[in-house]
Amino acid sequence: MREGQRTLGAAVSKCLDEGGILLAEAGTGTGKTLAYLSAAWLSGRTVVVSTATRALQDQVAQRELPLLAALAAAEGEPFEFAVLKGRSNYLCRLKFDEVEASMSDEREAFLSIARWAAETQTGDRAEVPDVAEDDAIWEDLTVTNETCLGARCPLLGRCFVTRARAAAARARVVVVNHHLYFADAAVRAGGGAILPEHEVVIFDEAHAIADTAATYFGARLGTSTVAALLRDARSFGRDPRGSGPQRTLDSARSGAIRLVSDAADGLFSCLRPVDKERTRQAFGPEALTPEVVRRHHALDAALLVLADLFEALSVRPPSEGPSTPPEAADENALKLSRRAFDLRTAAAELLDRRRDDWVYFRETSGAQLTLHGQPISAGRTLEENVFSRVPSVVLTSATLTAGGSFRYLRERLGISDTSTLDEVPLDPRVITELRLVSPFDYVNAARIYLPKGMPQPDSPDFPDAVAEQVCALAEITQGRAFVLFTSHRNLEAVFARLNGPLRSRLPYPLLKQGEASRSALLDAFRARPGTVLLAAATFWEGVDVPGETLSLVIIDKVPFGPPDDPVLVARSEQLVSCGGNPFSDLQLPTAALALQQGVGRLIRSSIDRGIIALLDPRLTTRGYGKRLLASLPPAPRESDLEALRAFWQQGRGQPASPPGH
Repeated sequence: MREGQRTLGAAVSKCLDEGGILLAEAGTGTGKTLAYLSAAWLSGRTVVVSTATRALQDQVAQRELPLLAALAAAEGEPFEFAVLKGRSNYLCRLKFDEVEASMSDEREAFLSIARWAAETQTGDRAEVPDVAEDDAIWEDLTVTNETCLGARCPLLGRCFVTRARAAAARARVVVVNHHLYFADAAVRAGGGAILPEHEVVIFDEAHAIADTAATYFGARLGTSTVAALLRDARSFGRDPRGSGPQRTLDSARSGAIRLVSDAADGLFSCLRPVDKERTRQAFGPEALTPEVVRRHHALDAALLVLADLFEALSVRPPSEGPSTPPEAADENALKLSRRAFDLRTAAAELLDRRRDDWVYFRETSGAQLTLHGQPISAGRTLEENVFSRVPSVVLTSATLTAGGSFRYLRERLGISDTSTLDEVPLDPRVITELRLVSPFDYVNAARIYLPKGMPQPDSPDFPDAVAEQVCALAEITQGRAFVLFTSHRNLEAVFARLNGPLRSRLPYPLLKQGEASRSALLDAFRARPGTVLLAAATFWEGVDVPGETLSLVIIDKVPFGPPDDPVLVARSEQLVSCGGNPFSDLQLPTAALALQQGVGRLIRSSIDRGIIALLDPRLTTRGYGKRLLASLPPAPRESDLEALRAFWQQGRGQPASPPGH
C-alpha cells in the first residue's frame, strides 16, 4: 500500500475500533477507497459505505470490493459484500411481464432490456448500457415504494429488490448512495428500516451529505406527485367486463379524482412565480394569501375524500382485473390511501404548520411546479439520525477542506466547537481530522492558466471572451476538453458562438450537456478523440476520465451560489443572527469546495497531464482570489498562451509520476 493509504487505513481502523467521528480529506490518487474498505474488512463489523453518486457506488462495487474479496479468499477468509440501490433502480418482473404482454410494437430499447432480463442475476438497470438511464421506458418497467405491491406481489419470490435486501442483510459491507442512506434514516425515524443494522457508516464524497440529509427530512408537494397519484388512482380497479359494482367504483373514483385534480390545479395556479426566468424562488409567508389558504383547504378536503375511498376499498376491494389476485388489489388500495394522506401531510407542512428553522421555496421545470420545505441547517438532523445512532462515522472525500481547514464542513454538519449554524451540542465522542495531499506531481503534470484582460463575469462581453479562450486553448491540446459552466445561460451563449461563427476555429467534435443523458455524453466523449464537451453542474464532480482523452479543463467562473437562492439566503440570515459573516463563512468556502471539485476532473491518475484554465478575472483582482487559489493543487500558474503551448509540447508522452519515483 502507498504511504497515504496506510495512514488513512490506520485512522479508519482506529475510528472503527474506538468509535467517534473521523474527518479525512484524501487527495486524488491517495487510494482512499481501498484504504477504508480494508479497514472495514479487518474490523469484523457490519459497515455501510455511502457514496454521493451511483457512478461511484458502481465503481466501488465492481472494482475495489471484488479485489478485496479476492485477497480475503486468498487468506481463507470469506468476505461478503452487497450493493443496494433505491427500488426504482431495479427491474420489476411484474411490470415487465405486463409490458411484454401488451406491447403492440417491439421497441429497440425494450428488446435490449428483454435480452438482458432473461440473463440478469441482479435486475440492476445500470447493467444495460445501451438503454439510457433516463429513457422513458424505465418508468413502465420499474416501481417506487408507493407503487410496489410488496409482500402481496405474486412474483415476490423472484423480486430483485427482495434479493438485494436479503444479500445486504448477510453482507459484511453494504454499498449504498447518500439518497438511500438518508431515505433509510427518515424511515427509521418512523420506526421502519431499509438498510441492515450497522455499527459503522463511511460516507465517501461526504461534502454532499448535508444537502441530501436536509432534503429527506423536509417536505415536498408538486404537480408531478399529484399527477402520479391521480394516474395510479385512475388505473386502479379497471375491469373491461364493466359489472354493476365496477360502474359504481368508477363513478366514485372519478368524482374523487376530479375533486383532487381541480383543487390541485387551483392551488398551484395561485402559487406559480411571476418571475419566469428564475427556476428556484423563495416561498415566504407573503405567498400564503387568503386565496392560497382557501385553496389549500379545498385540496386537503379532496385528498381526504380520495384517501377514505381507497381505505374502504382496501377492506373489500374489487378485482383489479382477471389476472390480479384480491390481495394485490387490497395492497394497491391501501397504498393509494396512504399516498393521499402523505400529500395532505406535506401540504400542511408547507402551507400551514410552518417552522422557523426551515426554509421554504418553489422550483419550476417547464410546466412542473414543486413546493419545498427543509431544515436550514442539517446539523440537528445529522446529530439525531447519524452521529448519535451510529458508533463510528467516517467522513471522507478528496475535497473536505476550504483553505486547508475543516471548519466550514464541521459547521455544516453540526460537529464544530464553534458552530454558528446550529445549537446542536458538540458530540462527546472523539472527533479526528486527517488531511492527506494528493501524491501526484502537479508541478510537472499540470499548469493553471489565469488569462489577463478577461472582462468581468457580469459583462455582456464575457461569453465572447470565454469562447475565444476555448478556441485558443483547444488548439493547443487538440480538443480533449471539458468546459465547465456555473450557469446554463452562459453555457448556451458560449455554445452558440462555438457552434456558429467560431466553428471553423474549433475543428473537433462538440458536445453540450442536455443533448443526451450524462452517461451517453461521457461515452461519446471517450469514444471520439479530441471532443470538446460543454457542461454545467452535474459534470463538476463524480466524473472520471483518466488518460489523454481529457487534457484540458476550462472553468468559466468561480462557482459562487446564486445570491438570490432561497437556501443560501436563509443560511446567510441565520449566520448573521449568530454573528457570522455570510461571505467569508459560507459563500467563499462553498465556492472553494466546488472549485476544487471542478479542477479535480483533470488529473485522475499518475500518467495524466494537462491544463486547467480559470477564466474568472476575480481570482487575480479580488482579495479573496488568493484564498480560492490556495485551495487548489500546487500546479505552476501561467497567464501566457505560448508558455502553455511550450509546456504541452515539451511533455507529450511523459508520465506524471509521484515525487520520488
